[in-house]
Amino acid sequence: MPWVCVPGREWSAVTLALLHIRDTRATGRISIRNAERFGLAHLYFNAARLIHITGDKRAGEVILNDLLTWSRGSVRFDAALLVNYETVTWQQAQIFARWLAFLEMRGAMHGIPRARLDGFVQSFTANLPRQPIALPEEIEYYDEHEEVALARQWQRLNEGIQHLIERTVAEEQRQQLKQVSWRVNGVLLQRVTKRYNRHNRHN
Repeated sequence: MPWVCVPGREWSAVTLALLHIRDTRATGRISIRNAERFGLAHLYFNAARLIHITGDKRAGEVILNDLLTWSRGSVRFDAALLVNYETVTWQQAQIFARWLAFLEMRGAMHGIPRARLDGFVQSFTANLPRQPIALPEEIEYYDEHEEVALARQWQRLNEGIQHLIERTVAEEQRQQLKQVSWRVNGVLLQRVTKRYNRHNRHN
């Protein structure tokens, strides 16, 4: 496909090229060249799924952010060009979605039927990486908190039992029970300490 001019702020040629990729689940590379100042973006698709972004600025996020500022340029699609790896991140996917929303809006303003544009952004972003959900610390480290609480409960229970033993049990039996209690406390303390150290290493 030859370079197609994207006049003014229409960008309809880019939108139509992407619609072709979506509708035919095409594989290949879209190249967009900025006409106002030097700029080049390559977007690689595999079965209509964005898998790699490159261009004159290398970093995918920088290229996509730059695309959002372009107003004149040209576009071409090369079906034969493909990469055998995927590098799209959730950060790039978010910027790509904003750019697609801009293209959808401009396409509707310049004559592309609304029916063709339905689901335009969703169709290209549904299978892209999404921002990870950050769990609150109290949930993420629930096991550690539960372990500490268990150790404290056991300590309080143990102290109460020791007071009872001291009042009701003979000296020799008290010593035997204390040794058992110390061993159990030692096991719990080791478990809590390991969890605490592992939590600190991850932070």
